[in-house]
Amino acid sequence: MGRSFAQAVQLFNPGEPVRDADNTTWLPGPPAVTDGVADLWQLNTEQQVLAPDGTVVADWAGNFPPGDPVKAGTTVRVVETGALLRVHGQPETLASLLTGEPDHIEARLKFISDQQQGATP
Repeated sequence: MGRSFAQAVQLFNPGEPVRDADNTTWLPGPPAVTDGVADLWQLNTEQQVLAPDGTVVADWAGNFPPGDPVKAGTTVRVVETGALLRVHGQPETLASLLTGEPDHIEARLKFISDQQQGATP
């Protein structure tokens, strides 16, 4: 892979389920965190403000190295800014037109302002 990615990110995916203290219910396990790199950019320059609570939603796109654990529901933290973006929909691995080998993963992302507090997914 000759491609380089410019932005440092952390990928958060749900961990394996665990049983609760009295062994009656499955609970989400701690998130699995993977350090990585990506190319991220905002798709729309106009952000939507959802009334009445003032939540801002913006569409983003991201390219990630092939093989990274990017899937529907992955949370991406931009290391430089601390912004959290959530993968929206199913990411797609695309192949190089020259070699036919996997080149990158493309994903649609959402920035949601009310999910930014504390920057913890």
